[in-house]
Amino acid sequence: MLKTIDRESSIPFHVQLREILVERIKKGDWKPGTRIPGDEELGKTFDVSRTVVRQALQDLTYEGWIYRMRGKGTFVAEPRVSGVGLAKSLDAFYRSLQNRGIETKMINLEKGIIPAEGEIAVILEVESMAPLIRIVQLFSVREQPIFITISYIPYDICRELIFADLTRRTIYEFLEQQCNISIGRAQRNVSAVLAEKDHAQRLEVNVGEPLLYLESVGYSIEGKPLEYLNGYFLGSQIKFEVEIMEVVGDGSG
Repeated sequence: MLKTIDRESSIPFHVQLREILVERIKKGDWKPGTRIPGDEELGKTFDVSRTVVRQALQDLTYEGWIYRMRGKGTFVAEPRVSGVGLAKSLDAFYRSLQNRGIETKMINLEKGIIPAEGEIAVILEVESMAPLIRIVQLFSVREQPIFITISYIPYDICRELIFADLTRRTIYEFLEQQCNISIGRAQRNVSAVLAEKDHAQRLEVNVGEPLLYLESVGYSIEGKPLEYLNGYFLGSQIKFEVEIMEVVGDGSG
């Protein structure tokens, strides 16, 4: 029997509606990829305002239960992709998905040579106006875009990269296999941002949608900066996992 909103309860209507919809997803009434009723239909079904419906759906989007596609509707999301290996490198993350049999795809959106300027030149420790290879890639999982990366690599460290086919191997794989350059370590920072127009279009979300922003600098084994990367991730489709190892002793050694 379909649950209804308890109008005598002190629990806000949008919270009750969220719980009802989550229960239907958990029970399997709506499978991943299923289009759920629109705002107006849900409002009529549960006799609540569109404001209540939108708040409930917004909460479900943030929590990763559903996702919205412009002009198509609202759909039940696949279980979130685990970011195993992502803290180490995008390569490790990409390979972990493939090893688990999850369908993945890399699409090269842009690739070209630009002059190093400002903060990027400082980060990569190159002279101002030195040539950089700029690569913009879109990664999709199960046919749904989940993140965009923008990479900057000094042109002189691996000139062949500008001609590379990066739909079947990652940037790091190409650097290692073709130019004998290995990433020794990477420094990464993660924060929250709102989707701007370009990123929203490419990730098929609305402008202002919350995204996870990853800023990374990859270094060679010798400590030389090799890549500066900006990544924009759908928080509704991916989760970051960090393992904390117990430190024996006082940690000062």
